This record gives sequence, C-alpha cells and structure tokens, in this order.
Amino acid sequence: MADESAVALRCIECSNVVPSLYQEYSPGNIKLTRCDRCHCYADEYVEHEMMVVWIDLVLHRERAYRHLLFNVPLQHRQNLKGYLWKSTIAILLLDSGKRWLHDHKATTIFDGPIWPTLSSFFRCFLTELVLGTLPYTAVILLLVHHWKLAPKRRWLDVLLAVHVSSFFKLFAIPMLIWRFERAMVVLLDFFVLTSNVTALKVLLETSYPCAGTLVICASLLHLPFNGVSWYASKS
Repeated sequence: MADESAVALRCIECSNVVPSLYQEYSPGNIKLTRCDRCHCYADEYVEHEMMVVWIDLVLHRERAYRHLLFNVPLQHRQNLKGYLWKSTIAILLLDSGKRWLHDHKATTIFDGPIWPTLSSFFRCFLTELVLGTLPYTAVILLLVHHWKLAPKRRWLDVLLAVHVSSFFKLFAIPMLIWRFERAMVVLLDFFVLTSNVTALKVLLETSYPCAGTLVICASLLHLPFNGVSWYASKS
C-alpha cells in the first residue's frame, strides 16, 4: 500500500482514492461523490444509519470495512488511540468473563455459589492479556512488518482493524447471563477470526490467503487459551 494513499478517503466499491465523499450545498443537502474508476457512489454509507453498516459487517462485506477503516476516521477525525484503549479494555473484559466461567465450571455468571470476586476476575483479566490478546496482536503485527504489508506508522490502523472486526465478541455478553450451548463459543470465535481476515484483507489491500495466513498464525499461538480449548475441556 502506498504511503501517500494510506490515509486517503476510499471508494468502498473498488478502494480507489477519492478527493471527497460528498459535496454539501446546505445543511442536510448533500450530493454523493462518484468514483472516477468504477463510477459508483464513493460511499453510500454516508446516508445510511449505523445499523446498516453493522449488518453489512456481520455479513463480511468488504465495502462496509472500507467505510469503517478508511473513511470514518478521516470523516469524523476520531482519536484512534483513545478508541484503541477503550476497545482493548472492552475485549479483555468480555474474554475475561468467558475465562472466569471456564475456570469456575459455570454456565452463567449466576451459576456459581458466589459472585466473582475482584481478585479472581482480575486474575482472568491478566491471563487473557498476557496469554491471549497480546500474543495474538503481536504475531499479526510482526508478520505484517516482516512481509512489509504496511509501514510502521500504520500499525495503529492494523490494531484498529483487528479490534473493529472483533465486534462478534459482543455476543459474549448474553452468554454471561443466559445458558447457552457449548458449540456457540466455537462458533463465536470462528466468526471473530473470519471477520479479522476480512478486515486485514481490506486494510492491507492483500489477498484472502495472505490475510488468512496472518490470522491462522496468530491463532495457533492463541489456540490453547481460546474458546476451542474451553469447548474441548467442557465436553
């Protein structure tokens, strides 16, 4: 990916660099920009509700990831570092909840004799941080650097892609409250990994085999501590 186009607005259909997403004639009166390459609207999501974007993210549509990874940060000038800190903590809390259920042999957080103590939950939090999240993201960043898929100054964007595409972990919230089948843990982790592949493919402008290799290599190190090992130990 060229450095000069790394932070440019993109057409969500063909990923071509565009000067703007729309022209505003008056408050609430805009005209979407058309891409010079594919002649489609550069970003139709500008006029859509966020729910439409999330549905397309669930469906693994590349156009939705281009909108979220390329256009949204520039359009709204969001603080990526602040978002990364918040998303990292949220992901760790969700994974820690699943880890606590595993360690306490519970189906929900209400199955145990007592509410999880602060010390036990903090131990699960550290376990997920040291043995789960850090190794997974570190392997992806090292491989991206080794294969020269992105310049160093874009590492925050790579982390953003991994965290944004891990939104399936939000479905772990009802798992902490209601009873669920063990296979749901495996299915949830599978969707997280496939979303990671799609996001990295879009951001790095590479192929699915290349993005899949990044995720598979990171997952091999993360495997003993993810939902697959939980499912195997509980079955």
